[in-house]
Amino acid sequence: MEKFDNNSDLYKISLFVVISCLLIFAPLARGSVQSWAGTIIQILTLTGLGVMILNSLKTNRPVFRQTILSRGIAGLMVLVILSFLFSSHKPFALEGFLMFLTYVVIYYAVVWISRNRSLERALVYVIVGVAFLVSLIGILKRVDMNPFFWWIYPEMEGYKEGFLTGVYVNPNHLAGYLEMVIPLVMVLFITKFRSLEQKFILTCIVLVLMITQVLTLSRGGWISCFGGVVFLSVILASGKQFDQKRMVIIIAICAAFIGVTILAATPVVKTVSDLTRAYPEESLSARIRTWQGTVHMIRENPWTGTGPNTFAIVYPSYQVPGLPLLSRRAHNDYLQFISEIGILCLPVILLILFTFYKFGFKTLKIPSRQKQGFTLGGMAGVFAIVIHSFYDFNLFVPANAVLFTVIAAIASGREPGN
Repeated sequence: MEKFDNNSDLYKISLFVVISCLLIFAPLARGSVQSWAGTIIQILTLTGLGVMILNSLKTNRPVFRQTILSRGIAGLMVLVILSFLFSSHKPFALEGFLMFLTYVVIYYAVVWISRNRSLERALVYVIVGVAFLVSLIGILKRVDMNPFFWWIYPEMEGYKEGFLTGVYVNPNHLAGYLEMVIPLVMVLFITKFRSLEQKFILTCIVLVLMITQVLTLSRGGWISCFGGVVFLSVILASGKQFDQKRMVIIIAICAAFIGVTILAATPVVKTVSDLTRAYPEESLSARIRTWQGTVHMIRENPWTGTGPNTFAIVYPSYQVPGLPLLSRRAHNDYLQFISEIGILCLPVILLILFTFYKFGFKTLKIPSRQKQGFTLGGMAGVFAIVIHSFYDFNLFVPANAVLFTVIAAIASGREPGN
């Protein structure tokens, strides 16, 4: 783990500021689903890349430092490049290729930051703080007390009414965002000694995030968040090296109990049932039809796909009749990845996940409570989004993709062999 020194302080802090701006901007800008927000993310990332290059020139160190995931990322890079070159929709494929490069740069920027304990800790606090703010905004909007007019979307009036969406438009994407952060908040109890006041504040944050998650009424979000919390609890319960693990497990159980209590309330269950009927495109049968069309699309373009970011352009020709709306996403990240960059991406993704968790479990054995805790939180958050990706497209929402990249980098940024 690196320490501050006079030669690189400015570069490290500058890069930390850039990544913090990304983490703050991406979700608050409506999830960054609009093209202008994506452009700002790329500009900020390019700024961070400039800082990394300047530091590399000064220290004679590589811009992109080796991690356990580097080979997998390189494999994905090759597949994305080939998919772009063979795509019949170059302008859209180029945009997708640039966004992939953006996430790669963010990953390596966070790897560099996370090798400094103070900056790594501060980065996690930024993530938690933004998630808490997003949750508060969502709760205020839900009870019609939103003081921020820029998070009122009149053009979407009537859409998903009754769901808690917060700064997002789609509640499933807010749920996907929160399910990655909640485990990271819980592990803050074990990364260092906390005073009673700090424990109380962290407990309140966990409860606010869990209540917000429940009120999104996202079934995929509920299942995924529960899966992430269970993963976290099982590892804590089986690991002798964790201090304060009983408190984290108790808080996890209490949070789950509160969530189940809210869900068990008749008005909430009735609301979910009514809203599901109001949006038939959100039903399982509609998703299955979308998946069927996507599979047909894959069969026609098996090896290099149709090109990154081309699903919305190509899919209409393959949509199965009977859907109420034209799907712009596959509602399954894995199927969409395969359809856009080819079937060979599946073994690469599986290899990355295997390597990530294998390395993560090794990291849990090193004598650093902070690294143990943040790695465990990152592993649980990734586990949650891996589940949710079977049913939705959170990793194609820039804000959620940025957060996923950051927590994956924190969990895998330790130098191999150390």
